[in-house]
Amino acid sequence: MKLKQTTLFKRELTPWYDADAVCVILIIAASGIFLFAAAGIKVAAACPMYLDYLWFPCTLAALSLFIAGKVVVRLAGRNRNQSDF
Repeated sequence: MKLKQTTLFKRELTPWYDADAVCVILIIAASGIFLFAAAGIKVAAACPMYLDYLWFPCTLAALSLFIAGKVVVRLAGRNRNQSDF
């Protein structure tokens, strides 16, 4: 099996779905979903009839925070390790 040769003069191409602009759009969208879920939590907690359904907006809020956090960590790690030649 051949070893992967790395060249110093070529930059690695990132796919379109991992570009900085797409990651920022994903963070904004996840933040909007979190705000929507927070409003759902507020409405479900206010009405005793909807307390059985409180799990859904809580899950939605947790998942959107998880996605936004992972993308922020990815962006921070990539920008920290990026070097200009």
